[in-house]
Amino acid sequence: MKNHLIISLLIILFGCSNPIDDDLLIEKDGLKYHPETKQLYTGQTFSDRLEKHKRKYKKTPPFSRSDGDLIFQGYYKEGLRDGLWTYKYYNYSRKRVGYYLNGKKDSLWTYYFKNDKKRCEGKYSNDIK
Repeated sequence: MKNHLIISLLIILFGCSNPIDDDLLIEKDGLKYHPETKQLYTGQTFSDRLEKHKRKYKKTPPFSRSDGDLIFQGYYKEGLRDGLWTYKYYNYSRKRVGYYLNGKKDSLWTYYFKNDKKRCEGKYSNDIK
């Protein structure tokens, strides 16, 4: 857990580059690649498809659970999710927060209700709760 915090702080303080919209990254065989260099992506990413939809249609669409997580921010290391990831509800309150290691859930994950109150939390190791 301490290693995750140190890595996250280093990323925040020094960063690798500007964050890239996750929609722009190229996905192939479960890995994410930089759209210009075609190399495995390492760096910050985000997604806010809700805002894009609002700008296009001037309203908030009726989403269902099958829409997945449209709003998130996190970090990739060599094409895999790594480090702190934060997912949000459509009202931008936290949905779940936790760490990935080599693309798999690792360490403590906290889940929230839409009113931002903690729902539950659990520890993961290699994607297993």
